[in-house]
Amino acid sequence: MDDPLQILEHAQKTAVDLAVQFGPKVAALRTLAAGYFAGRWIGRVADSMLTSLHLDETLRLLDVGERVACDTDLKQALAAIDDVFAAHPKVSQEPRPVIGVLALGDSSVNIAIRPWVAVAGFHQAASDLTRAALETLRARDIRVPYPQCEVRLLGNA
Repeated sequence: MDDPLQILEHAQKTAVDLAVQFGPKVAALRTLAAGYFAGRWIGRVADSMLTSLHLDETLRLLDVGERVACDTDLKQALAAIDDVFAAHPKVSQEPRPVIGVLALGDSSVNIAIRPWVAVAGFHQAASDLTRAALETLRARDIRVPYPQCEVRLLGNA
């Protein structure tokens, strides 16, 4: 093994073996690190945007909510949900609960409902409010649509 060519070939073979053995792990670690730093950057940007909107810190950190979809009169649906919030004993009326249009779905208008409740009772209150909102919408004949898909067969299928 004193021949410089053999030493070079042995070093090359060892480098290839190490690259094959550890290359995927190094690539995975680089991807994980890139995702971590990208996520932190996106989080900072989102937080600064929400801060510029003067949102309460609790609302920024706990961006949770439920969505109710309806396909009828939007004002009527928002009023129904507002009534549910006003009637629930665990919902703080000051500051006012956040109720508004979240997004337009394929066949619906998604309404964000974000009540102000004590942290300890948040999950139970959110569950109660979602159920009560659905029952109130049904009682007022405001329909919640089911997702639909139309399939058309063309030709001699």
